[in-house]
Amino acid sequence: MKGVIRTRVGYAGGTKKNPTYHDLDDHTETIQKEFELMYPGVYDYINSTAAARVNGYLGGHGTYKDLQAEINDFGLSQPASRKLLDMVRALGR
Repeated sequence: MKGVIRTRVGYAGGTKKNPTYHDLDDHTETIQKEFELMYPGVYDYINSTAAARVNGYLGGHGTYKDLQAEINDFGLSQPASRKLLDMVRALGR
């Protein structure tokens, strides 16, 4: 998957000590994916309104045309801007 730096798998939510693949008991298999940052500085992103605006577009609120008009105000890197535009276009709005 593009943008994934690292993955880890494991088990969560159960009571059995040391679950294994063949003996999960009441655990659930889990996966953790670590992605490359899309924003130049993580704290800059968190402390801005850009996070809420990006989530709005990804949640289907706002059109592709609206996003094109304001995407440069988000402070995203060029690859992140392209990815966001592609994702919103795929929503068909």
